Amino acid sequence: VCYCFMFQSQYSNDVSVFAIDGRILQLEYAQNASKYGQTVLGMRSEKHSVLFSFYPQKKAFVSKMNKIFTISKNSGMAVTGIIGDGKSVHRFIENKNEQYKYAYKINCPVSSLALNCSSLFHRSTFHSGARPYGTTVLMSGYDSNGISLVEISTDGTSIETYGTIIGSDSQTMAGKLSDRLEETQEYSLDELIVLSIEIFHKKILKKDSIKSGEKNFQIGLNGKALEFSILNPKCQIYYMTIFKRKKLKE
Repeated sequence: VCYCFMFQSQYSNDVSVFAIDGRILQLEYAQNASKYGQTVLGMRSEKHSVLFSFYPQKKAFVSKMNKIFTISKNSGMAVTGIIGDGKSVHRFIENKNEQYKYAYKINCPVSSLALNCSSLFHRSTFHSGARPYGTTVLMSGYDSNGISLVEISTDGTSIETYGTIIGSDSQTMAGKLSDRLEETQEYSLDELIVLSIEIFHKKILKKDSIKSGEKNFQIGLNGKALEFSILNPKCQIYYMTIFKRKKLKE
């Protein structure tokens, strides 16, 4: 172990070189960058999906960093980790969708977009002189196969899921989601949104104000007969009000 530690710096600068103990250190660094990013949640039912991104407002004069992006009318994505990497990945996926739409006159299926994203991440683990992407992606959308939610990790691994939380507080908050995951399959869109707020409510309501929630979270949604969209502040306040009424009844 001491031997590996002494010579670790020799292997930490190149993604194409294995360390003595078989690890790719640059890839681990990228995974850590993603792991310590702001918390992002994704959930889906049979007909709808919801992406939820939380970002604390540490300073009043600092503008918020959006973590949820529209890809097309039927799909969107959320990122955590290095925001510059996330934006770069979004531009790449958006261009892939435009190429597909130009060729076939329809938006690209979610499974193909996820495969393109996974391939982009995977390629960066092979070539010397390029670092891996320090971001993890949650991609959701609706196509001929129904509703989809896919998590793509920094190493190119993609997993289709019914619900997941990624980012800095993912381990502590995962239990709240797993307890409700089975019943979410029958949820309406409104119920999915309120549940996502419920999971994050301790973070959102630190100042115990409905309007405080308007500033520190973002919700993207889509589904059957519903284009991908991001909730505006008025809708955020509306769903926060529903959540508070629900808590008072309990």
